[in-house]
Amino acid sequence: MKRTRIITNTLCSLGVFALGAGGAALHAADLVQSDQVVSESLPEHFYYLFDTPVALDLNPRQVAVLRSGASARAAVANTLTTIAGVAPDAVEAFPIEGWSIGHLDPTQRASSDIRQMTDDLANDNSITFASPVFVGLDGGPVIITQDILVQFADTVSHDDAAQTLAELGAGEVLEDSFGGIDNAYRVRSLSRSGFDVLEAANRLAVRDDVVFAEPDVMFTGTSAQAPPDDAFFFSLWGLENTGQFGGVAGMDMQALDAWDLQEGDSSIIVVVFDSGVQQDHPDINQRPGDDFTTDNADGGPVNACDRHGTAVAGCITGLKGNAIGISGIAPGCRVASARCLISTLDCTGNWTSQASWTVSGLNWAAAIGARVTNNSNGYGFVSSAIASKYQSTRGQGIVHFASSMNDGASSIGYPASISSVNAIGSIDDDGDRSSFSNFGTGLALVGPGRTIQTTDRTGANGYNSSDYLVISGTSFASPYAAGVAALAISMTPSLTTIQVESILQSTARDLGSAGYDTSYGHGLVQAHDAVVEAFNLTPPGPCLADITEDGVVNTADLGGLIGSFGTAGPFADINGDGSVDSADLGILISEFGRDCP
Repeated sequence: MKRTRIITNTLCSLGVFALGAGGAALHAADLVQSDQVVSESLPEHFYYLFDTPVALDLNPRQVAVLRSGASARAAVANTLTTIAGVAPDAVEAFPIEGWSIGHLDPTQRASSDIRQMTDDLANDNSITFASPVFVGLDGGPVIITQDILVQFADTVSHDDAAQTLAELGAGEVLEDSFGGIDNAYRVRSLSRSGFDVLEAANRLAVRDDVVFAEPDVMFTGTSAQAPPDDAFFFSLWGLENTGQFGGVAGMDMQALDAWDLQEGDSSIIVVVFDSGVQQDHPDINQRPGDDFTTDNADGGPVNACDRHGTAVAGCITGLKGNAIGISGIAPGCRVASARCLISTLDCTGNWTSQASWTVSGLNWAAAIGARVTNNSNGYGFVSSAIASKYQSTRGQGIVHFASSMNDGASSIGYPASISSVNAIGSIDDDGDRSSFSNFGTGLALVGPGRTIQTTDRTGANGYNSSDYLVISGTSFASPYAAGVAALAISMTPSLTTIQVESILQSTARDLGSAGYDTSYGHGLVQAHDAVVEAFNLTPPGPCLADITEDGVVNTADLGGLIGSFGTAGPFADINGDGSVDSADLGILISEFGRDCP
């Protein structure tokens, strides 16, 4: 028998999460809280979260309609005025095409009239469908559509499912294996009223042979990731391009979307090969560096012209949300400075070095467990030792990046031209290749590189006296790409070097000619898509939530947990902390649908 426990919508929200065998998607309110209200009676309006009724809070001051294909918006407004008393200027276009919300006059209608009003609207020829409006968890509208999403149990054949849907008058099957979910269907209701669709879904949901059934509702939500409060975040078009400098909106690395999922793990280290990174910089997340030159310093700048490395590091792990400066693309990761260059004192960006310093730096990177390196420099000498060390450390699991250089030439600079190093070019904020960016055979990817705001050495020894600067070059495109790799590894640390490189290539935003080309490589690195792909490669961990021990985490486990909620266990105490609570629910949600060994 199906349960009749009621979880009211006064409970806190866990947010949006995915549940369901075979990947069934479910948007749900929180099922538990210390002041949970559970009742055996059904509320006036509700839908089923699997087999658990969840109350819906009717908004008595709004009604939603979908206009028919031939109806003009003016005709719909006239219908709303005639039937529902909606003033013409109180009809609001909903963002989804064809839908409108009518704002009712509170002096003319009471909540008890909404059902009849919805039915009357549904019967008008200018209206295809009419729905009540419920209040969502964010205070926005929840609107019932014409469609029902239903998954039958594995034991139900396709023919039996079709027969059940027909017998219940649920409607026309528009799609089977809906969303790639086994035995799931998207059904278009024969009714034109949202109340009828809600009730039809509920009739399906209570059946023992149904896993879930619910209206395909429209809903709003709040952003999970607002722009950080760093003082110069607005200028970081590579992280969020709104067209603020005349470029193409959206031509960026998807930083905000990526940060919703992963901001970087502090255990993931990116080694920066350069002239040093200021070790006490207040806006860079880093671990202690080292010096491989004859200066024997600590990885920080030594002379007044050792500036470049600090600017590079800020692009990777500039601290996010600390109310100052900028953000890097992987703010939760850490950089480690391998100082292997000594700047010349004319401060033109030139430096001196020797091959063993880079080799020693690479060896140190492996010793400290670094997963990524970046070298935003062009060497005047091609070294077998350096190439060999890059190759061997790549085999140890380190992903290497270097700038393609800034000559505007059709050849890649060194060490970016080494086969075990990912060569990174630069684009402008409109998506065009930067005029200074080297390109050609072997170019792997591109990143934002023109007018990049980043960290400067603090005080008088910086490029300027403001502690931050705007600068251009493939020197800054390369660390952005390295930071995206660090985010992917943060999501799934077990990734191999080949997997990381494949993820960055396959998720890059294609620019220029279709597919790989020598002007843009595989395209612009995309942090969010790379993180998602990395997550998809996450190896399965221990199966903790199969509390019924039937070999799969499913609704039986969810029901068992809900039935034991608030007890001392041990049944359903998944994390073993002595009580069945929201922590156990969170584990179950994360494992829902998993087959357990």
